[in-house]
Amino acid sequence: MAAATRDASPISRLTDDDLSIIFLYFPVPVLPSETMSGVQDLAPYEQNSDKDDKTWLHISHVCRRWRSVSLSCLLIWSNINMDPSRYDLAVASLERAKGAPLTTIIDWTMKRSGQLEVLRDLTSKALWELSHTRHLIFRGKILESAPQRVKTPNGSKIH
Repeated sequence: MAAATRDASPISRLTDDDLSIIFLYFPVPVLPSETMSGVQDLAPYEQNSDKDDKTWLHISHVCRRWRSVSLSCLLIWSNINMDPSRYDLAVASLERAKGAPLTTIIDWTMKRSGQLEVLRDLTSKALWELSHTRHLIFRGKILESAPQRVKTPNGSKIH
């Protein structure tokens, strides 16, 4: 009886492509259009932003079909916050996005004890994906000391 009810539900009649399009309407990290002092802040700090950013992750845990569709939809994974405390999620997002145009946010203001090396590693991984990166956003003072902090994908320092 439960299987018959499930198959009769309107959502189950949607194609995988239609379901993917619906998933894209749920919150992912969005580029705001706010301007501060004439400089556009593409990654403003928001209290509780993690809560909203993970809606698409919760979608992938509803049922097997939704998980399969959400994991195969490259655009869901193409907005990436390189958070050292969520290293595995950041790396998985890079892998799942495959060749989709990326928007990557790397926050160098989050230099908690022991996270600098992880942040360097995530930055290096993001640099490997430059060929299909639409936006690479550094927050903090990375630009002042990038040569000292970041190595390029081939292991050399930035000059």
